[in-house]
Amino acid sequence: MSTETLPALPSRVLDVNASESSPKLRLVDAKGKYGHYVTLSHCWGRHRIITTTVGNIREHMRAIPLSSLSQTFRDAISTVRSLNIPYIWIDSLCIIQDDPNDWAFEAAKMGSYYLNSLFNIAAVSASGGSEGCFMEYNLVKITPYGYIRPKLWQRAWVLQERLLSPRLLLFSDTQMSWLCRTEEASERVPEGTSNIGSEEGLTDLYNSWYDLVMLYGKCDLTVKSDIFPAISGIARGIGRATGDEYYAGHWKNDFHRGLLWTAPDSTVSKAELRGYRAPSWSWASI
Repeated sequence: MSTETLPALPSRVLDVNASESSPKLRLVDAKGKYGHYVTLSHCWGRHRIITTTVGNIREHMRAIPLSSLSQTFRDAISTVRSLNIPYIWIDSLCIIQDDPNDWAFEAAKMGSYYLNSLFNIAAVSASGGSEGCFMEYNLVKITPYGYIRPKLWQRAWVLQERLLSPRLLLFSDTQMSWLCRTEEASERVPEGTSNIGSEEGLTDLYNSWYDLVMLYGKCDLTVKSDIFPAISGIARGIGRATGDEYYAGHWKNDFHRGLLWTAPDSTVSKAELRGYRAPSWSWASI
């Protein structure tokens, strides 16, 4: 297959070997390479999960034993292998977690990573890595049509996965579901329903945006002006979903709420305020 028909791979991906018999996988440098891959959305939870660091990246590029991974990671890799997809991108393993420069660089590219993926696997009901994707279903619980609002969707970080991934494969404690741009289907509604937005959905998007802004505000970006590149992919996704116009971190149709931001006195120093980053009315100016 020509590289013209394949998406660019993220900077690093996990090579799953596409074989159920292989007991390990490895982290690979994929800069400048092309291919199909899947992404994973997950809650880190309270228990420590394996991550890639400056100290272990060389070891991870040789091999990562499956036994060292959380149940959620193992379930996701099993799914990818069963579909003969060669690569998966997992944030905690594909970004060097204790390297601020690498984190800032990769954060700016996350939007394109989700956008170019085949689909995103979401462990939506798992509150941590130990619970996995394949949970026992609660056969007594009755779930209405608004079934996709579990634990994972409460995290602002997941907004970009929801908006930018072309397709979503969701594993919850009630069923497995599939969403794409135009339709959603599940084990309970296998014939599928039209995936149409609502006024409530738009409000949720704006609320998630403000939550995300607060999270990014707490991040130690090496270059403060990196904030706009870091959220540009998410902003484009919201713009497509709402038809709204974007101005320096604010939305035209929700501008009045967007201006109600505050910053603790300890957030920035006068030295950090030197130089222009954004209009003074924008939260991005500090």
